[in-house]
Amino acid sequence: MEHVKRLGDRRLIIATDMSVRNAEERWITPTLRYWPDHLETPKVQRVGLYELRSMLDETKPHDRGLGARDSLAAGVLDPVADAVLIIVGPGYPSTHLYQIADHLDRTITPAVVVITDREPVEHARLARGVLQHHGVLVESDKVSPGHLSSALGALMLRQPALERLASELRLGQLSQQQIHDELDRVHIELHKAATLQHEFVRCAAPYTPDVDFGVIYRPATYVSGDIFDIEQLDEHHIGIFLADAVGHGVPAGMLTLFISRSLPKIDGFAGAARVVPPSEALARLNHAYCGRAQGQSRFATAVYGVLNTRTMQMRMATAGHPAPLIVAPNGDVSRPTSDGPLLGVFPDGLFNEVTVDLSDGSRAVFFSDGFEVAYPSEGPGAFDVSLASRRHETELANLALAADDREGLAHAVTAMQAKLDTQIGSLHQADDVTAVVIAPRVQPAKGRVAA
Repeated sequence: MEHVKRLGDRRLIIATDMSVRNAEERWITPTLRYWPDHLETPKVQRVGLYELRSMLDETKPHDRGLGARDSLAAGVLDPVADAVLIIVGPGYPSTHLYQIADHLDRTITPAVVVITDREPVEHARLARGVLQHHGVLVESDKVSPGHLSSALGALMLRQPALERLASELRLGQLSQQQIHDELDRVHIELHKAATLQHEFVRCAAPYTPDVDFGVIYRPATYVSGDIFDIEQLDEHHIGIFLADAVGHGVPAGMLTLFISRSLPKIDGFAGAARVVPPSEALARLNHAYCGRAQGQSRFATAVYGVLNTRTMQMRMATAGHPAPLIVAPNGDVSRPTSDGPLLGVFPDGLFNEVTVDLSDGSRAVFFSDGFEVAYPSEGPGAFDVSLASRRHETELANLALAADDREGLAHAVTAMQAKLDTQIGSLHQADDVTAVVIAPRVQPAKGRVAA
């Protein structure tokens, strides 16, 4: 379909109310005689008003009631004519005239309406009413043929540009609708991915009479690159695992599915089962991870601890992950380190192991590096706000000290969630934020960590 009609192809429809006498002699013939010299005389089609209504009824509108793709194909570039001259007598119903004007507007067809033998008040009402609101020029029967020729010629000259604009607008609307549909599809898929990740990765802390657990889990986007898992391994051992795939969003979230299912925790079955030590578990996970990466730069950090609930001794190993906090009952904080490379770098990487004693009522906090930017620097400049700070260590340590019992820990977690919401940038988190508090159930005297 051509976007611009050739000059010789332009068509003028002249629609006349049969009740108008001498319309041919008074307006039609003189109008064509005075046609501007610089414009080629258009092809003329003479019809009655009722026939014009039928023609317009059969023409699909360029916008209303159709989808973008349908309306683009239906007639955006093919109005009923390049211009229409309508001559209306006194007896023609105004409602029918309004309907014609509406159809002309919807099909992007320019028109001039000559209203004959009407009182000035009625003519003014029609001119100022619905007709001109539809972009239709309204003239009285006093209009000269030369004026009609100039007006129709100007409308015809404007029509190709109008059709191009209508085409570009419709194509823009079509593209916008396609983008909207694609965003809706992505939105739905992300929701499904987040639901799937929660079902297969995120595990609720098991109930044990000896230890309370508190969890903060705040993905930066729909799908988190952080995962945590707390699992009762046997009667006296609990495994606590936290990993952070580099990056966040869907790519990092996909890695968490593999990581969470590849960590070996128990070897053997039933009475012959063996709890896998943390250093060995991370080494085997890393070896499997490197084998799957196939040379791609996909890394992750992790910390894994196995807590013996009889002795409250926790064996722990890390893989490039922030060292956990160990918070003593008097508020002293230590960060025992166990050297280990990132997961996915060296297939034969070695992971050291440390043992921490929680039997005196000390609490441990595993956390992801998202906490380092969750509490921005309190410096006076805007640049300071974007810097990582060490405020998170104080906040996490005080969270651990608040764990007098399961209910107290739950209240403390809720309070920290609320405080995180008040930090600068909390509406658009820079990274996923996850923390797991491990609080043995003992009642020593406690202190508080100074800010």
